[in-house]
Amino acid sequence: MEGIDIQLVEFMIPFSSAIAGKPIVELGFPRDSLIVLINRDENFFVPSGGTVLEEGDVVLTLVNQKNLAEVRDILMRWKKPKEE
Repeated sequence: MEGIDIQLVEFMIPFSSAIAGKPIVELGFPRDSLIVLINRDENFFVPSGGTVLEEGDVVLTLVNQKNLAEVRDILMRWKKPKEE
């Protein structure tokens, strides 16, 4: 398709991730980006919007090139350190 730059990109949800424990539907992904497959503990499955991401999950995303930086920022978000 001319003018559309879609890629499959793999990300690992970092340990101490701010999105771990949240369902995909709450991540605020751009409308034309999608998590299409999750590898969790060597088990592969197709997620739904209600699937909760866990630290260490490897996610395969279908991403429009113009949204790649935004998707990366969402998936690589770290927890804020607790103030003492």
